[in-house]
Amino acid sequence: MRELIVQLFLDCIGMRHPQPMMKLVLKANSLSEGSTLKIHSDCPRFMHEIGKWCDSNGKKMLSVVEQGAYSEVLLRI
Repeated sequence: MRELIVQLFLDCIGMRHPQPMMKLVLKANSLSEGSTLKIHSDCPRFMHEIGKWCDSNGKKMLSVVEQGAYSEVLLRI
């Protein structure tokens, strides 16, 4: 299995809705198609919002790992 290369990491810990999604959208627009993005967030609404955003924008959520106080999300742009 190939190792996944993350092109961008977003630390959104401490941010509250809608800040994590705003940061994600701004940064995702600067990445080329097929890029991988890792996000850490402790916002309670983030997981719900990111799922809707992926579905409506043709992005793929590769993994979600609960790391205790925050979630780690891997996306394919």
